[in-house]
This record gives sequence, C-alpha cells and structure tokens, in this order.
Amino acid sequence: MHRLCCQKAETNRFRVIFMRTQKNIETITSCTITWDNWGLVSTEDILNVTTRILSNEIQVRFYNGHGLIGGGIWPLDSRQKQELFGLLDKCREEWEQDDYSVSVCDGCHWKLKICAKGRCLRSVEGTAELPPHGREIRELVAKIIGDENCFIFYNAD
Repeated sequence: MHRLCCQKAETNRFRVIFMRTQKNIETITSCTITWDNWGLVSTEDILNVTTRILSNEIQVRFYNGHGLIGGGIWPLDSRQKQELFGLLDKCREEWEQDDYSVSVCDGCHWKLKICAKGRCLRSVEGTAELPPHGREIRELVAKIIGDENCFIFYNAD
C-alpha cells in the first residue's frame, strides 16, 4: 500500500511539473484584439473593430451601430509572423496585470486575447492606458495593414 501511495504521489508531482513546462512552451496560434468606442457617437460611426492575428493572415472587421460595415484580410509572411508572435509571447510573460483600465468618462475600451489551439493563454484589457509593449504591437500590425485600418489601442496612449 505504501509503495502504491508513493508511486501515485510521484506521478502527480511529475504531472504538475509537466503542465507547468507545457504552459511555458505552448505555441501561440492566434491573437484577437477588440476595440470599442465608448464616446458620444452616432450609430453611423465605427463602434467596434475586431482584429484577428492568425498564423498566415490578419483579419480586420469594422462595425457601426447597424452591423458589419467593412474589413479586410492581409497575408502574413513567415518573418512578420515570427516577429508578431515573438512579441506577443514576450508580452504574455511580462504583463504583470490583466486590467490596464483607468477611470474615464468616455473614450475607448480594448481587449487582447492570446490563444493556442483554441485555448486562451492570456487575456488583458484596458481603456486609455497601453499595456507594456502596446505601442510595439500597434506599430508592427500597422506596418502590415496600414494605419487607417489599425484600431489596436486606438485613442489609448
């Protein structure tokens, strides 16, 4: 009986160590960034922009008060993917909090989710403050899709 308990304890210890290791090396497969306009706006204004960074492309969708009004898809080459996903991986490890919100009367709200194989690895959100490396993320994406399409952390700064 004692031997069985020791084996079980050792197996559980190994499982915990393995899961911690797996979490640290899990490969990012996508990132979704939503931006919501919380200001005084009309239903014709852009109220929500969803940006999805996938392994081979970036998708952007624009919504107003009536629904989807536009968007686009931009291909990612391997260098761009490596640069973006490398930065997101660095952020995932370095971000010290999940909420970078500050009190504002109106303005914007953003949320960023980093995922691996359909599982959320990290989710952060905020209002007028950028998360650490937020400017770098925005600049990398803007280089690919153009500033006019990039609403990542828009009005936050």
